Amino acid sequence: MHGWQEPAGGESNAPGFFAPQGAFWRVNRENVLMLGAGCTLLLQLAHPLVAAGVAEHSTFRKHPLRRLYATLRRTQQVLYGDRATALAAARGLRAVHARVRGTLKQRTSVFPAGTSYRADDPPLLLWVFATLVAASLSTYEQFRAPLDRDERSEYYAQSKVLARLFGIDEEVLPRDYPAFSGYFEDMLQGPALTVTETSACLAQAVLRPPIRLAPAFLLEWHRLITTALLPPVLRERYRLAWDEEQERRWQAFRGRMTRALPVLPEFVRAAPGALWAEHRWKRTQRRLGASSAAAN
Repeated sequence: MHGWQEPAGGESNAPGFFAPQGAFWRVNRENVLMLGAGCTLLLQLAHPLVAAGVAEHSTFRKHPLRRLYATLRRTQQVLYGDRATALAAARGLRAVHARVRGTLKQRTSVFPAGTSYRADDPPLLLWVFATLVAASLSTYEQFRAPLDRDERSEYYAQSKVLARLFGIDEEVLPRDYPAFSGYFEDMLQGPALTVTETSACLAQAVLRPPIRLAPAFLLEWHRLITTALLPPVLRERYRLAWDEEQERRWQAFRGRMTRALPVLPEFVRAAPGALWAEHRWKRTQRRLGASSAAAN
């Protein structure tokens, strides 16, 4: 696929691709990142070729969160599994992308009608990957703590391993975090992202998901959080109203969450896969330490 080669080392029980240390692990282990799921989807759907692929090759309108959860499940397996598990999950995601192809029905200022798309095209893969990175960082900083320049650089450098596993060539990826940040801002401000009729229709499924028996107030908070986390330029393109009352409610909610999260028990705050991986890592380190001590 575009010259990409799968990393070696797929033996069962071989150490995973990520160790439970550093900014990348610290950010991604937090369950609060799930609050950024809606924002991530709207970022992705703002690209008309991504929106066309989603609309034509999935049941997104009926089950808008299913696609995201499937991606998150595979991502969790890549993050927290051994190498065999991680590589199998990455292959599964690449296989799904390989089947998604078609042509754009609505023209935009950049893409004429009839433009062909493939989900595994490097520019589309890069944009989807970028939305995951940007939304994760933004959500973490809103609810947990700001990251300094070095932490963001470390996070991005480690995220490139994930990008490579999902089939993105090294030469396609921005070199470092400043380059990534520049790419993301250029995409937000440039003409490629356009909220088409398809994008707008899919966005309503994200903002008002057809979840039976879901309390109305939860859906209302979901919409508020998703809108708050979305970059203002895309808020405008999606025509999502934002006023002082919404800002007040958002800041009050964010303040409560920021105070509550540090005192929650680990099994509530952290992803189960992360906790298990951390346990496995500590057990391995103890075993290696014991072996080293015995050898000496």
